[in-house]
Amino acid sequence: MARDANVRNLRDGQIVIKDADSPVNSLTVVLDEGNLKWTEKTNVITHRDRGTLHSHRPGDDEPVELTFSVKWTQLIGFTVTSTNGIELYEIINNLQGDFVSVAGCGENFALAYEFTVSSPCGTATAGEKIVFAEVIKQTLTCSEGNEMNTIEFSGIDFETKPTITRV
Repeated sequence: MARDANVRNLRDGQIVIKDADSPVNSLTVVLDEGNLKWTEKTNVITHRDRGTLHSHRPGDDEPVELTFSVKWTQLIGFTVTSTNGIELYEIINNLQGDFVSVAGCGENFALAYEFTVSSPCGTATAGEKIVFAEVIKQTLTCSEGNEMNTIEFSGIDFETKPTITRV
């Protein structure tokens, strides 16, 4: 397969946020501007012999740190109790308690986040899907501005790395 050299970013993609309900409640945010950043950590335990590095071994697993920001137009829709669509702020915060966590019983509320980025030229099989399966919100900053309103999200994904596939 030939490599598509076109640079991709979230301007060419979307975010799908899903809960664990049956049927699944989901929100698709089509993006024309935004950013995504994640950090995978490796915990290394080092051993020293009289102060000199001697050996190393793997340490404990660390969750992925995830941040993204996107534009928003409306914060709430209360979809389950009305005919309005789900809004980003609403699903992230589970405002009405309508969404089912993807985490286990007694754990923090978590959702699945799927970021899909396509080729700006529409090249077949040149897109990528980045899936964070169990994301727990740590901070959410909402900003209203003259040019745009933004939501900045920060959280952890309860896995050591996301799943990345070609689409």
